[in-house]
Amino acid sequence: MKNLIFYLVMGFWFLLAVKEWFWICLFAPVCALYFWSRFHKKTVMILWTFLFLLSLFLTCPKQEKPTNGSYTVVQIKTNYVIAQKGNQKIILYGLENANFFDIYKVSSIKKISELKNINQFSFSDYLSKDGIEYASSVNDQQLIRSSRSLKAQLYSRIRSNELLCANLYGIQNESSDILTQLGLPIISSYYVLFRLLKKRWDEKKVQVILLILMMVYGYCFVYTIPLLRFLSFQIAKMFFKSWQITISFSLFVFLCLLPYHALDFSLIFPVFHRLLFYYVSSTKKRWFYQKGLLIFCQFLYFHEVDLSMLVLFSIFRKFQFIQLILSLFHVSLPFVSSLIGKWTFHYIPGLLCFFLLFLFLLKKKKLYFLLLCLCPFFESSCDPFFHVYMINIGQGDCTLIVEPFHQSAVLIDCGQNLYRDNVDKIIVPVLEDLQIHRLTALICTHEDYDHSGGKDKLAERISIEQFISSRNESPNVQYPFTSLLIEREAKDENDQSIINYFSYDGVNYLWMGDASVDVEK
Repeated sequence: MKNLIFYLVMGFWFLLAVKEWFWICLFAPVCALYFWSRFHKKTVMILWTFLFLLSLFLTCPKQEKPTNGSYTVVQIKTNYVIAQKGNQKIILYGLENANFFDIYKVSSIKKISELKNINQFSFSDYLSKDGIEYASSVNDQQLIRSSRSLKAQLYSRIRSNELLCANLYGIQNESSDILTQLGLPIISSYYVLFRLLKKRWDEKKVQVILLILMMVYGYCFVYTIPLLRFLSFQIAKMFFKSWQITISFSLFVFLCLLPYHALDFSLIFPVFHRLLFYYVSSTKKRWFYQKGLLIFCQFLYFHEVDLSMLVLFSIFRKFQFIQLILSLFHVSLPFVSSLIGKWTFHYIPGLLCFFLLFLFLLKKKKLYFLLLCLCPFFESSCDPFFHVYMINIGQGDCTLIVEPFHQSAVLIDCGQNLYRDNVDKIIVPVLEDLQIHRLTALICTHEDYDHSGGKDKLAERISIEQFISSRNESPNVQYPFTSLLIEREAKDENDQSIINYFSYDGVNYLWMGDASVDVEK
C-alpha cells in the first residue's frame, strides 16, 4: 500500500511539473497504463483519475488582469515588492521604504516585459509561478497607509541586515548561496533546538512544540518555500512511520499549496537527497551519490558548480547557521563567506548528459558514470550544429555565431546601456553558459554606444583574437564570411555600418548594423 501511494504521488508530481494541460492530458494515460500493469487494481485507477483532475485544476490559469485600486504589500524582495488586492497580485517598483501590509493606491498597471536570453534566468517566468504578470511603476503608486503590524515592526528593525533578510524573509540577491536558497540555516536552527529540548522532554512533545514555534516564526516573518516544504515534512513525520507515506504526504501537501513550484531547486534537491538516504544503504555510496546529485542540480539550475561548496558543503552548512546567529549581534565572518562562489565551473546539461544519466540509472555501469563525469568537459565541443544566437540586450545589437564543434565563435556588436552593464549582466553569462571561452572575432559595425559600447569591457572578460572595425576586414573562419559594399558613400555614421554577409549549409545571413533602407537596396 505504501509503495502504491508513493508511486501515485510521484506521478502527480510529474503531471504538475509538465504544467501545460496538453502535456498533462498526454502523459496521464501513459502513467495510468503503467499503474495498471504494475498493480492491477481498479482503486488505483480511481485514485489516479482524481490526481489527474486535481493536477488540471491546480495548473489552470486563475488570475484575470488586475485593476487599479488599493493594494497591500505582502512580500518584499530586493528591488521590488509584491502587492495584493483580493486574489490579484502585482509588482510595485521604486519603493525604498516599503513595509509589510503597507497600502498603496495604484493608478496604472502594465504587463511585465523583460529581456529574455537562451539559458538565462527569466524574471517573468519566475513571477508567473505565483500568478504575477503585471506591474506598476513608481510614478503610478501612492502610499495610503503605513502598517503598524507586528511583522512590519520586526522588519523595520531587521531590514538593514542583509543576511537576516535573506534567511528570515527570503529577500535574496545575486550573492545568495544555495544554502540560503534551501533554507538550511533556519532548518539547522530547528534541529539544534530539537536536540536541546529532547534532553528534557519526550520526542513527540518536542516535535509539537517546535512545529508551533515554526508556525509562529512563519507568521512573524515569511512562510518561504523551503519553510513550507520543511513544515509539511515534519507534520507528516508526526503521523506516519513509513518513509514512503511521509514523503508522499508532505510532497502532496506542498504541491497542492504551490503547484507551480514543482520544479524548484528548493524542492527537487532536498526530496531526492532524502530519497538517496532511504534507497542507498551503503554510507560511502550514499555520500558519493549525494555529491553527484549536488553537482547535477547546480549545473541544471545555476549552470555552474561552486567547487568550494561541493567540497565543503557540510562545513558551510554549519558555518551558515553560526553566521545566522552571529548576525543577530551584527557580527560577521567575512573570510569563510568569501570562499563561497570563488571557484566555479560553468556547464549546462544537454541531451547527451541526460542520455548518459538515463543509461547509468538503468544499467549501473561504471563506463556510463565515467562518461557522465566527463560530459561537462567535452559535450559542448561535440555539438555538430551551426548556431546563430540573437542576444537580447534591449536597445542595441549583439549576435553570436558559433561554428560546429566550437571551431570558431564570432560576435557581431556588443552594445552597452546607460542603466545596465550589458557585458556583465547579459553577454558574458550567455558566453559562459555556452562554454565560449574565447572569441575568434569581435565585429563592431559602427561606433554607436548601443553597438560597440561594450567592446573594451568585453575584452577584459574574455580572450578576443581579432577586432574588426573596418569594412576591409573579415573574420578568420572556415566558412564564407564577407563584408559587402566596402566602397560606398554614406550620408551619416549609421550608413557607414559594416555589412556582414555569411552563409552555412545553404542558408544565407545578412547583418546590416544600423545601415538605412537605401543601403539595404
